[in-house]
Amino acid sequence: MSVVQLKEIPPMVEFEVRTFENRDETLKAGEFVGTDVDLAIISPPGSKDKIERIYSEWVRHIKSEARVGRFPTEWIPMIEKKYAAWKDGTPPPTFGTPLKEWKYTTPNLAKAFKAIHITTIEELAAANEESIGRLGMGARALKEKAISYVNQEKIEE
Repeated sequence: MSVVQLKEIPPMVEFEVRTFENRDETLKAGEFVGTDVDLAIISPPGSKDKIERIYSEWVRHIKSEARVGRFPTEWIPMIEKKYAAWKDGTPPPTFGTPLKEWKYTTPNLAKAFKAIHITTIEELAAANEESIGRLGMGARALKEKAISYVNQEKIEE
């Protein structure tokens, strides 16, 4: 398996379809007329917050941000592949080694990782101070083990 080395943790992005009112059509028809819209639900690393954006508008925005260096360009194909998998109804691709396969992941740690949207060993290795703080005691040692794991994987490639 090839390992994706991340300098920072990308946001956790999930998708859903939501129906919004098409106001003009509702007024014409005299009854509710809805339009289905794909949403991106973005969870910043280390945060429990969720930000909802219309997917097409959000991806256009992050591409323009990437052109001026305010969004990592390597994250865009990852997000687009995950979206495509969601649209096709296939399992999303994983970018890195899932934490569930790591020998240090206990059931309680798995819950903690999920709560702060860290899903891979590589993401843990790149975790920021906020993420480490949310994991609690022993998190720095886990981060060091994750860094060692990622570095070892790179040596073996």
